[in-house]
Amino acid sequence: MDKDKERLLTKKRRLKSEYGVGRLRRHCVICLEHDGRRAQLSPCRHDQFDYECIRQWLEKSLTCPICKQSVDCVYYDFAGSGGWKKWYPHSFLSRRKKQISRASSSLNGDSIYGVASENATNIVVVRRRIYEAGWPSISMTSHPENSRYSRGFTPDQFCLDSSLQGRADAFLTTELMVFDYMDYEQTLFLREYILGLLKRQSISEEQTVHEFNELFGERDGSLFLHELSRYLCSSISSLSTLIHSRSFLYGPERLTMAQLNET
Repeated sequence: MDKDKERLLTKKRRLKSEYGVGRLRRHCVICLEHDGRRAQLSPCRHDQFDYECIRQWLEKSLTCPICKQSVDCVYYDFAGSGGWKKWYPHSFLSRRKKQISRASSSLNGDSIYGVASENATNIVVVRRRIYEAGWPSISMTSHPENSRYSRGFTPDQFCLDSSLQGRADAFLTTELMVFDYMDYEQTLFLREYILGLLKRQSISEEQTVHEFNELFGERDGSLFLHELSRYLCSSISSLSTLIHSRSFLYGPERLTMAQLNET
């Protein structure tokens, strides 16, 4: 699990190759030349390739030619100041189709979070808009919704309540689709990782906040945790109810998710 977590953090960490800028490096193992643009693979960090060669390779096989490990990202055009460019082998469109298709079929009744699969794309688009704007949900209702967890829940309660675990699982399945830079395997790992996290520590404790900030960045991590916590502590059981709820309003105009989808 630590290895998978490290892969997710690669995008935020500066990679340090053993072949520094300006130093003589090995020949490209694909074309056997040494005058091309050096490329480094993530997460395995092998960099005995020209960028053009490894890109052609990865368009046919998403594995490192040396170690056969799956490749998430390619770093190239390394600058002396420590900068670089990135290329993701999986296109945005192909990743989105794969995520929606696999996540849809993984739930009973071909539904995502209580919503028919054909509507899943619209839901993800609205959720992504919320994250891009940085809008945490607010409530305009005068009375809190009736829920046994309105004051929060403990790890022990989470472990013993299969319904609460199911709601968390369903929420995570859809919410993780917002982050289009992740492939299906990464979202699957994160879903299991977060569910395990809720079984070990409180959703409101400092270490949980730190974990979410580390995984998603401070801005998105804070919003993700806020939305997850509010949903699990409410009495709402499906997204089909949540998208119309006045307890989850977004933006300066205080709109429901359904209203945001119409604007």
